[in-house]
Amino acid sequence: MLTAGVDNIGAAIGSIFRNASLVQTRQFSGCEALELVEMDDSFKLGQVVSRQMILIVISGAEMRVLFKIHFNNSESDQLRRVKFRDQSTDERVAAVKTLDYMKELTNQVCGRICRIFQLNDLALGMCIPLSMHGFYEIYSDYTPNNDILKKFGQAWRIKGDFGSLVCTTYIEIMEPTAVANLQYVEEQASNNDDGELEFL
Repeated sequence: MLTAGVDNIGAAIGSIFRNASLVQTRQFSGCEALELVEMDDSFKLGQVVSRQMILIVISGAEMRVLFKIHFNNSESDQLRRVKFRDQSTDERVAAVKTLDYMKELTNQVCGRICRIFQLNDLALGMCIPLSMHGFYEIYSDYTPNNDILKKFGQAWRIKGDFGSLVCTTYIEIMEPTAVANLQYVEEQASNNDDGELEFL
């Protein structure tokens, strides 16, 4: 366990989000050969990186987060098929299944994030996953701020044989002192639901 400290809040929160997204994607997809990669230096937050994205809002008294997973259907469909061994060829049905799969993946990643913050005595809730076209990203505001509210955005990529997913976050800290002693704790992945989900 490492303590964040006021000056390292962004790094500590970023570490939690990155770890949660990688661990939960491995668990949910059944694909261990995934790696986390930082975005290229040329990448700018707000840049359109995919055809689709899923958004979940995570919120509490101390902080609020917009968490998105950006994806292209062709790549995410390959990731989905790893878990469910789906060999169907109906593209229309596959597209619906893949969208549901990505919603649930985002839901599980954010659920893991909330559980880790709960271990830090920070109660956060989250909304249901919302799917959007990827080009809506141009309307997002990732402007950093260090005044009354600390605001910052981050992005990273999860890569595998299927291709990649891009995760972005925009974080607003309302109570910096409440997260100053944040610890990023390893949460043991649960396999209770492994193989139980079915996407119709």
